Amino acid sequence: MINYTSDVGLILTNECNLGLMEEVAAKEHLVLRQIYSARPQVYLSADHPLAKKEEIDPEELNGYPYLCFDLNARLLPLAMDIGPVSEPGFRKSIFVSDRLSARTILRLNQAYCIGVGKRAGFDDLLSSSDGMIRVVPLREDRDLQIQAVYHEDALSGAAEEFLDLLAKEMAAE
Repeated sequence: MINYTSDVGLILTNECNLGLMEEVAAKEHLVLRQIYSARPQVYLSADHPLAKKEEIDPEELNGYPYLCFDLNARLLPLAMDIGPVSEPGFRKSIFVSDRLSARTILRLNQAYCIGVGKRAGFDDLLSSSDGMIRVVPLREDRDLQIQAVYHEDALSGAAEEFLDLLAKEMAAE
């Protein structure tokens, strides 16, 4: 059983893991609500060998460390980092627990991470405007989705308003 510590969470899904997420959500009486869908983006240092490319092929990421978020093991599999949409094979992983650590590690080595490239109206530490982090589209046919996840009987009015506002902001950018 999942120990709920928040009214609502946000997870990143793709067509490879969505079925598993839906299965776990149904078992745990959770709702998945898609907030946004977009082409995957690669976050990397401006000094990274791939940073000047217009688009990155997943295979080009082989050999570079993958930066992923070390999520609470109690919540697995709902709290797993999905990695690249098309797995480029074995890779080294660097685990972080927050965006500031992720940004620092990305700036200081040749690691990369995957996201949707959206800022949702707040200063995203991974892609701030100082030019140290570059965001490059990943050559991938399948989109990533930001999903809200919440217990089917426990979404407060404030949380519902937040999700509506977030979906509106994401669509507007």
